[in-house]
Amino acid sequence: GHKVLKTNVIKYRGNIYSLPFGTYKDDETKVHVTESDNQLTISDSLGKVIASHLIPEGKGRTVINTSHRRNPSVKVSQLRDQTREFFSYSTDIETFLTNIERLYPRYVRDQLSALLICCEKHGRQNSEIALEFCIRNKIYSANDFKSVVESQAPDKTTRQKPLSIKPLGGTKTQMIAHIEPQKSDIREYESIFTQTPTDYEPVYTTN
Repeated sequence: GHKVLKTNVIKYRGNIYSLPFGTYKDDETKVHVTESDNQLTISDSLGKVIASHLIPEGKGRTVINTSHRRNPSVKVSQLRDQTREFFSYSTDIETFLTNIERLYPRYVRDQLSALLICCEKHGRQNSEIALEFCIRNKIYSANDFKSVVESQAPDKTTRQKPLSIKPLGGTKTQMIAHIEPQKSDIREYESIFTQTPTDYEPVYTTN
């Protein structure tokens, strides 16, 4: 069998694949893996299928099923604290969280879970830039945050209008200064950023 790591993933032929939360029990936890039609099927020690992933091209990829990252036992307060910690307890994240709880009181857990998954995927720098944009333009939703941060993905065509003033500050400030918000159409955010890829991004899937 293949050893399950503490982060509930396995390494298989150069890639990393997620497993459901709680699969890891101890350092002896192992799973069985089979391949068929470019599909990876993962079973526990009793032969029960616990995960299935499409096998990506190449190596060095991280394939994550987002449902594997949901832990119903985690309290909303813990998710809130994790989110604050990720953004270094900034005033922007406090504003964002306050409005999330005001607008979606019944769905705070879902909002925070989706936000953390997105942040895990895109990293701190891109997430902070997206958060600042959301705060400036009063955008308070995990889905809209996701659309904004994904607009920073590589290979996007930049359609920025010229500025009448020269932006000051560092890279983050300059990138924010180039944004002309169009809140009426979240899809327009994809034209905001252009980034140079440095490594493979995780492949995220859902059931």
